[in-house]
Formats: sequence, structure tokens, C-alpha cells
Amino acid sequence: MFGAMVAACTVIAAVVGVLANLTALVGFVTGRTLPELVDSTTSAHAAPTAAVVPTSREPRTLVVPPIGDTRITPSPLEPGGAQREVPQAFHGKWFGLVYQNDSSRSPYPVELDIGAGTPGADIASVGYRTLECGGAWNLQTAWDNKIRSTEVLSYGKGSCLDNVTIELSVQPDGQLYYMFDNYRGVGILTRRQ
Repeated sequence: MFGAMVAACTVIAAVVGVLANLTALVGFVTGRTLPELVDSTTSAHAAPTAAVVPTSREPRTLVVPPIGDTRITPSPLEPGGAQREVPQAFHGKWFGLVYQNDSSRSPYPVELDIGAGTPGADIASVGYRTLECGGAWNLQTAWDNKIRSTEVLSYGKGSCLDNVTIELSVQPDGQLYYMFDNYRGVGILTRRQ
């Protein structure tokens, strides 16, 4: 009898361990926490939840593809806990080059001015001077080290894609890693003084 109870407890512990590892793997790959994954299955527009368990460990860096035909391999920090508004690390004026693998005009400059805001609000103005287009970014989701927004163009719709999802991730050195459409366009943004 005692042996059967020990075996049952061992099986339960193994199942719990597998589920915890699977949850961690899904979170690392998608940049989303388990509550966010559950919320996304019930509501496509659910507001992000606050981080439940604070950690004292340093954030890890994510491995991402090199930028365009350069030798630059960015190292953005992992997303971290969900936030209800744009973290302070993103506020300010930014400039950089976007490398887009299917554009003959790549690389092209991007200028960005990010402010405060919560999901559903316009949090930034953006301009692509050489492409002659620009508009606003509407915040979808925010984490400690990452934001996801929808770019809505107000001018130049004939020369740029409209309603594109763009993600910014904090680099260990404080710069921002810019990515849209599953690495279709990538770049590094530097804060302007």
C-alpha cells in the first residue's frame, strides 16, 4: 500500500514538473506569461495583467537573428512581467535604421517619439522620412522590457504598410530592438538627446 502511494506521488510530481517546464518554454518563446496565454484564448482584447510574482534575478537576454546584411546581432532582454502602461525605459525620442529584407529602400531611417499610455491608447508618433510615411503607434501590450503596438499611418499609405504590429525590446545597453512582422523588418534604436 505504501509503495503504491509513493509511486502515485512520484507520477504526480513528474507531471507537474513537465507542465512547469512546458509553461516556461512557451513563455520564453512567445514572451507571454501563463495568465496572458489563458487570457488570449478567452479574449483577443484582454488587458494585460500585472506581474504576480516579482523576481530578484537579472533579466536574461533573448537570441534573435542578425540585423539585415550587417553583422549586428542584437540581444534584447526577456519581456519580464506584464505592465498596465508603457514603462519609463521606452519614453523619449528615438532614432535608428530599419533593415527590411523585401525592400529595395532598406535600410531606411525611423524617428520615434514615445510617451505614456495604456493599452488602446496612442503612445507614439513615428516617421519614416525617406519612405515619406508616418503616423501613430497604438499600444497593444506592455511588459517590463517590451512593448507591442499597432502602427496606424496618417500619411504615406501608398508607400508603407498600414496596421502593422511592431515590437520594441530593451537591449542590455538601454537601446531598443525594433522588429515588425516576424523579423521582416528589424533595427536598433538609440535615444536622442
